[in-house]
Amino acid sequence: MSNKLLFLIYIPLFFLCSIHVNAQSVETGTASFQVEGSAKIKRDDLAKARDEAIQNALEKAIVDAALTLPEMSANQEDFKLVKNIIVREPHKYVLYYTINEENRQAEDFQIRASVVVGVLALKNDLNKMGFLSRNITGQNELKILLTVQGVAKYTDYLKIRDFLLSRTKLIRYMYPARFTWQEAQFELEVLADAQLLADELVKATDCSLQIRYTEQNRMEMVCTL
Repeated sequence: MSNKLLFLIYIPLFFLCSIHVNAQSVETGTASFQVEGSAKIKRDDLAKARDEAIQNALEKAIVDAALTLPEMSANQEDFKLVKNIIVREPHKYVLYYTINEENRQAEDFQIRASVVVGVLALKNDLNKMGFLSRNITGQNELKILLTVQGVAKYTDYLKIRDFLLSRTKLIRYMYPARFTWQEAQFELEVLADAQLLADELVKATDCSLQIRYTEQNRMEMVCTL
């Protein structure tokens, strides 16, 4: 998947009302979208036009995912900025996609695709940019810097990341801060008791866990595998 933003998306107002979202929900951390993508065929370069059409479809799916978030509070002008930011790195939010149909027209290459978007990762970034309204829950939010040591394989990292993403009732947002040789860091904002998260983390990873408070409502966890 290309990391370059090939062109910006224009979405007419009538299209915004016809977003198709499959049964998966924000609560599961993913959502599936049926989208269309298109690109101009230039100099008979079909391969490039196809790649651009796929890119266009992925960008539309990401924008559609943002529009489905009930916490989305950006006005029309702000949303143009949001859109331009989040489509720059589609690989951050698109988990996978399948091409259902592709057609060559006289001047355009068109596709239809099913795209699965990681909604929690998208919410994390939008929340950090200040575009999500904060729900008043009456709970104290605790920010945690989680460091996982001894990550021998990328699959180990994915297992921990997926575990954190699945704990939607405990974790308000999760941001993968760093992944280097045998060490990964995650920034978390926890809504429930941190001890419950610690217990589940130890149970899921069988790690040795150290916890310390750095300041009020801030904590560091070090999980050694």
